Amino acid sequence: MSSQRPDPRVTITGEVGAPQTIGLRELAALADDATTIDFHCHEGWSRMGQSYHGVALATLLRCASAREAALYVTVASGDYTVVLTRAQAEDHRVLLALALDGWPLAAPRLVGPSEWDCPGAAVT
Repeated sequence: MSSQRPDPRVTITGEVGAPQTIGLRELAALADDATTIDFHCHEGWSRMGQSYHGVALATLLRCASAREAALYVTVASGDYTVVLTRAQAEDHRVLLALALDGWPLAAPRLVGPSEWDCPGAAVT
């Protein structure tokens, strides 16, 4: 039995003209943005000045030709699901992070503005 984890994939479906399934290599090629956020968890702890680099969610929506009718974006991984308005998803601070403080993440992580409750979630 192999201990290697499967390559995480991002699947974009729904109100899109070009559904996509994108692996880590393709995501890395699309990486076009960075953001620094203060991570505040509803459990009462914080991490200040977290620097993430990855792919803007807006870039992925463009790659999939998201239709004007798509008013919401659902990001899900395992038991974690978040629903964003289209405006939130296209905010320049929202990305699927591939690295944190210069170190690669094991799986892409959704990150967004500090005012969000626990904005980091792994995507598989």
